[in-house]
Amino acid sequence: MNFRFASGRQFSIYNLRFFMSDLQKMREQARKIRELYDNIEPKEWRVDQIFMGMVKDIGNLSKKLMVYEGYRDDAKNDIKELEHELGDILLSLFWIAGKLGIDLEKSFWRTAEELEKRLSNF
Repeated sequence: MNFRFASGRQFSIYNLRFFMSDLQKMREQARKIRELYDNIEPKEWRVDQIFMGMVKDIGNLSKKLMVYEGYRDDAKNDIKELEHELGDILLSLFWIAGKLGIDLEKSFWRTAEELEKRLSNF
């Protein structure tokens, strides 16, 4: 069975299941890591605290991107540094969504379809 975005681009149910399965595994792993943090922290982090941590990670990513693109000097100009910061940010997104009861998969597909509709009109 194939699905079609507003732009006409198609994707199969197999691709969707594969993607959803991976996101579900990622969400579960993020939950486990959050539980490990919660076990060593004196208090469970609130959404705003997780968000502030993510903002710090975004700042770190910004610095790493500047090094990577040659705007700053640093001995650690490595793609692994960028991967790490992006992973931190992704974990934070899963944690925030989990705390708020938001399904990231549904949010992603809904937003992607809305953007595709809007952008295909240009």
